[in-house]
Amino acid sequence: MTEHRLSIGGDRLQDLGVPPSLDLRSADWSSTDETLAWLFQRVETYAMDARDWYSRDRRIKQRTSLALTAAMLFLGLLGILVPLMTTAGIDAVDPSWGYVLLACAAGCSAVDRFFGISTAWRRDIRSVHAINAMICDLQLEWASMSRASANSNGEIDRRMGLLRDFSYRVNEVIIRETNTWATNLPIPAEARGGRSDRRHT
Repeated sequence: MTEHRLSIGGDRLQDLGVPPSLDLRSADWSSTDETLAWLFQRVETYAMDARDWYSRDRRIKQRTSLALTAAMLFLGLLGILVPLMTTAGIDAVDPSWGYVLLACAAGCSAVDRFFGISTAWRRDIRSVHAINAMICDLQLEWASMSRASANSNGEIDRRMGLLRDFSYRVNEVIIRETNTWATNLPIPAEARGGRSDRRHT
């Protein structure tokens, strides 16, 4: 389901591409349980790929956010200490450098806010937990249903409905995150054009 796109610097990131469509016209419904198990595996894999994508993206955003925060605190502290050193009679550093260091610290904070790195990190965490909870619920519900063979149209429809509802809820998480990402992207909407559908998501 993932579409591999090399980014600058290597295959560190992948876009969460559009999953292949389920062509049920060739499905062998004479083996109902096998066909349903195949559908379950496809739907489960789709959700797991989405969860794993957000998990990888979360780690990247986390490292970037923590690095910017550490740089902001370090530069801010130095910016305060430089003029204090001059006040204490230590003239090894020009006190005007304190303003430069404070400006750099503010720049780190501005970069984080402008690109929404920390907020994207938190959204990724929520997406991972939400999708993982859905997967656990699906697995338990499916295990309960699969104790008996799907030997009636009603039972087949019930299991298909479970898979359909699960896919819909996973896509809701992806679409919600996509829309938030597109709204917060620091590029005018008219410049993004059709790229607002990150489907990424």
